[in-house]
Amino acid sequence: MICQFLRSIRGRNVNRTSLTTTRLPHASFRFDRNDAHRRSPTRSRRACGVLAAGALALTASSLTHAQAWLPDGVGASWAHGDTTMIYGVEAHWDSPAWMAFTKRIGLESRVTTDLAYWEGRESSPHPHLWEVGVTPVLRWLAPDIANATPFVELGIGVHVLSQQRLNNERNFGSSFQFGEQGGIGIAFGTTTRYELGGYVEHVSNGGLYSANSGITVYGAMFRASVP
Repeated sequence: MICQFLRSIRGRNVNRTSLTTTRLPHASFRFDRNDAHRRSPTRSRRACGVLAAGALALTASSLTHAQAWLPDGVGASWAHGDTTMIYGVEAHWDSPAWMAFTKRIGLESRVTTDLAYWEGRESSPHPHLWEVGVTPVLRWLAPDIANATPFVELGIGVHVLSQQRLNNERNFGSSFQFGEQGGIGIAFGTTTRYELGGYVEHVSNGGLYSANSGITVYGAMFRASVP
C-alpha cells in the first residue's frame, strides 16, 4: 500500500510538472495609435461639431431678437474659383440687443443666410448645384473716412448642397458642408445704408468624409439695409 501511495504522489508531481512546463499560446496585445485614431472621433470632426453648434446657437439668438423675423438687410454676391461661378442672394440680421456693448470698441455681429447657384465651367455630368447657408459673422468697423466706414468681417457657418458632385472631379463627399469666409469693404450712404466689398470663402466637409474636394472662391458683394 505504501508503494502504491508513493507511486500516486509521483504521478501527481509528473502531472504538475507537465502543466508548468506546457507553454500556453502567447496572446499579443498591441496598441496601434493609428487604429485608435481611426476608431475615435478625429479632432476635425469634434471641431466641426462645435462650430456647427455655435453657428446654430448664434443664429437662433439673432432671429429670436429680430423684429417679426424680418431681415435688417439684403444683398447679392458673385464669386469665381476652382472653375466654378457662384451667383447668390442673401439676407442678414444684425446683432441682438444684448451684444450692443461690443459696438463701443467697433465690433458688431450679424447672421447671414444665403441662397446661391453654383455653375461649373467644365463639360461634365455634374454642371451645377444649389446651395443654402447660414453664417454668423463678426465685423470690425474702422473710424469713418469722408462719410464712409471701412469694415473687416470674418464668418464661420454651415451649408447644404443640392448634390455632392460638381464638374468632372470635384466631390464634396456630403451635402452638409462647413464654410469659412473673410471679407473687406466699405459702408456708405445715408446712415451707411449700403455696403460694397470683396471676400474669399472656402467650403468643405471639414474632413468628415474621405472624399473632400472642397472649393475656394473669390468674390464681390453688394448689400443694402432694409428701412
